[in-house]
Amino acid sequence: MDVITLNDAKTQGLKFYFTDKPCKQGHVSKRYVSTRQCFDCVKNHGKQWTKKNPAKRNDISRKWRNNNPDKFRRSVDASRVKHKDKIRERSRDYKRRNRDRYCALESHRKLLKLKATPSWLTTEHHAEIISLYMQAKTLSKLSGVLYHVDHIVPLQSKSVCGLHAPWNLQILTSTDNIIKSNKTWENMPT
Repeated sequence: MDVITLNDAKTQGLKFYFTDKPCKQGHVSKRYVSTRQCFDCVKNHGKQWTKKNPAKRNDISRKWRNNNPDKFRRSVDASRVKHKDKIRERSRDYKRRNRDRYCALESHRKLLKLKATPSWLTTEHHAEIISLYMQAKTLSKLSGVLYHVDHIVPLQSKSVCGLHAPWNLQILTSTDNIIKSNKTWENMPT
């Protein structure tokens, strides 16, 4: 890190300055322009406070999330993108350790789909459904991006339940489908 004096940092409107001299605790770190405190000292103090006050920290975090839902959603999304491989590996490991649970969930989903498929669908309707799944698979192969077939109105939701029928299906990227979850686009937070 380049040396920058307090006065230079102030004139440039910077948040930090760096003197290349250790603080009282021995850290050679950047310092805040506003308080002249060592960045590492402030960070360590924050970690210690969090350990001593977990309930207060949780309350502060909860209030911030409730007051800043858009910022919170963006930070979660950015974190998921940044740690995509780690999350995927952890998920695979969890599924391996809990195979029986996932088999039960998949069976339940298949049953829901069967119950949500109207008996009055024609052969053409069934062919359209199969065609949509084939299109999603083809798009995935051609683009290298994973595509899913999504139910526009979810099969199971708090507000409304849809049908497993061609007019209730759409092709989405896996990311969009996972973000949508079992909501309709109208009920999605912006």
